[in-house]
Amino acid sequence: MILDVRAGELRLEPVAPGEPLGLEATYDPGTFELEEHYDSGGDSGWEYRVVFRHSRFWRWDALRAALGGRSPLLRLRLPRGVPLVLEGRILTVESALELGGLWVTSTDLEVGRGYNHFRFGEPLPAPMERFVVRGVNGALRISSLGNASPRVAEVGQSRGRMTLDLHGAWTCDADVRASCRIGACTLLVSENVRVESAQGLNLPGPPAEVELPTVRLSVESSLARLRIERNGAR
Repeated sequence: MILDVRAGELRLEPVAPGEPLGLEATYDPGTFELEEHYDSGGDSGWEYRVVFRHSRFWRWDALRAALGGRSPLLRLRLPRGVPLVLEGRILTVESALELGGLWVTSTDLEVGRGYNHFRFGEPLPAPMERFVVRGVNGALRISSLGNASPRVAEVGQSRGRMTLDLHGAWTCDADVRASCRIGACTLLVSENVRVESAQGLNLPGPPAEVELPTVRLSVESSLARLRIERNGAR
């Protein structure tokens, strides 16, 4: 699945098993353009692409929108039980992506300009192989990443605020890299995972009868304020 959403608000949510993929869009066709492309792909799988952007006449309508027009809204519903790869860019005013329970195998997204929230409200059917989100500016929040249990995670924010919440039901070891350049960065770490860090932020976790997964954490913060909380609020 490829997302190229450059305006408005984006909502992504799972639907019950067996329900089809669906997109609901509320927008002014004179100001914005929406394109959908679906390719069944045969034996190689399927591809679904969503492109949403300003039309070439949008500058004439910008003042009208600023004086009371509603921001366009895209609501994308994704089926459970179907393997998904999320790629592309989300350059919206606001996005809220609930990925809990979905069979997302990997994510590679660029986000920016607004408030972007990725949430894993429940464990995924299988550990995610790779979770990559690159924020340009604005605010980025990742909630309960442990429920995705990615083997590799790279989360970064160039300017603004970033919160990376490592709570959740980790099922495998992981390499997690967090980077913040300018702004503020908060890491929330739970007790059900062992953290190893080259910066000396080692958190062994409580004694347990079973071996806890290990998160090998690397943090880069150049001009950002960094705060790490154990069992911080999610």
